[in-house]
Amino acid sequence: MSHQPFESWIFSQDPLEIEQKNTLQAHLESCQSCSQLSGALMEMEKVFNDSPAISPAPGFTQRWQTRLELARQQRQQKRMWLLTLGLFGGATLTLVALFLLNQPQINLAYHFSQCVVTIARLTSFLNQLWPTFQSLVTNLPILIPIMVIFGTGSLIAVIVLIIAWFSSILKLYQPVQEGVNTR
Repeated sequence: MSHQPFESWIFSQDPLEIEQKNTLQAHLESCQSCSQLSGALMEMEKVFNDSPAISPAPGFTQRWQTRLELARQQRQQKRMWLLTLGLFGGATLTLVALFLLNQPQINLAYHFSQCVVTIARLTSFLNQLWPTFQSLVTNLPILIPIMVIFGTGSLIAVIVLIIAWFSSILKLYQPVQEGVNTR
């Protein structure tokens, strides 16, 4: 059995026409599914209407206003930093441009080409360095345990040597008691 348009009418917030109301009422008397749906909806509306409005926790408004003011201050401070940095950057670019315009002996094309050459050399160096970096990343998990073992062993050896050195220094500088034969 088709429950349309009856389900739509049950959930509709708009007032129904008299003919629609009568048709819906007749359908609710004959259809148990739609009747249960309508009853559940009315029960839910009654629970919502009867339940008291939940009030916020004490001090909510004050905490919210404090947090809002703090957020405003942080946004304002961020804007001021950005404005300051932007002004310093603009001033720096202006000064550099004025310096370059007032220096006729500077050959901009030559300096630009030197900059491009430097970038190319750096890129070439990084391309040569890349396989070494990949090898290190690949083999580092294998090297770490070996480095820990040798590092711990070396540290223990150094500690033993330091203790032996201190004990030998102490024995060398101990005063000798006269008349006592130590053989």
